[in-house]
Amino acid sequence: MNQWKMRWLTVLLGAFATCAFAASAAQPAMPASGFGQDQAGWDVPPPNFTQTQANGFRDGIVAGQDDIAHRLQPNATGRPEYRNPPQMPFLQRVMYRDGFQKGYQRVMDRFYNAPPPPPQPVYVAPPPPAPAPGRGDLMSFRHRGFQEGMDGALKDLENHRNVDPNNRDEFRHPSVPFGMQEPYRDGFRHGYDSAMRAMTGYPDEWRRGPESEVRTRGYHDGAIGAIRDWENNRRPEPNNRDEFRRPNAPPQMQDAYRDAFRRGYSRISQEMNGYFGGR
Repeated sequence: MNQWKMRWLTVLLGAFATCAFAASAAQPAMPASGFGQDQAGWDVPPPNFTQTQANGFRDGIVAGQDDIAHRLQPNATGRPEYRNPPQMPFLQRVMYRDGFQKGYQRVMDRFYNAPPPPPQPVYVAPPPPAPAPGRGDLMSFRHRGFQEGMDGALKDLENHRNVDPNNRDEFRHPSVPFGMQEPYRDGFRHGYDSAMRAMTGYPDEWRRGPESEVRTRGYHDGAIGAIRDWENNRRPEPNNRDEFRRPNAPPQMQDAYRDAFRRGYSRISQEMNGYFGGR
């Protein structure tokens, strides 16, 4: 081969190499292996996401792929979709951004294995302070304690337990807000003592004689009836009680039962009126 042919061959080879280099440079750089060989489901939002989080997740997937295609530095919080999310309430924007970041990072982890961007602090307004308890709140819990104290006294008498409000779980561990425990206990103690005074304050002569059992039972039933009527917001009237109208006693002792019933009912009503009237 003469010198002229060798020179032309060299020029042609150089031109071919230049064209090949230019063509390869014009092609966008391919991401890490796996881009374009997606496994089904990788871009599906987690099942526990809310609808707002899922929307942000999908937008984050699209944004991450866009940054990869344009060779941009991964930065989810720099995306306009993150900075200016769709118009929605504040808490929904927080959920949208959370889903967006996770969808964006899903792309980065899958294709570039890039470290996650630092989480951005999200301001959440603190809840408003609870209002200070007013007199109405104090009275409400005190009245509730009084009612449950009376119930506790009835149960202790029926079960022959020691007369002491401190033995009642309701008194030791009241199911009320912490700040209302003292008003509740104050009412409980008064209700307990009032019920005990009323149910043990019948005349000594009732403890003797053939009518003693009937009178004692009538007095206790009257006290219980007054408490139940008060709990159910019924008008205080012993004649409205079935126990009074149809007493469970022999015919010759029904008048004695009713007399004791009325006294027990009246005594409890006085205790309650005296407590609530002075509060």
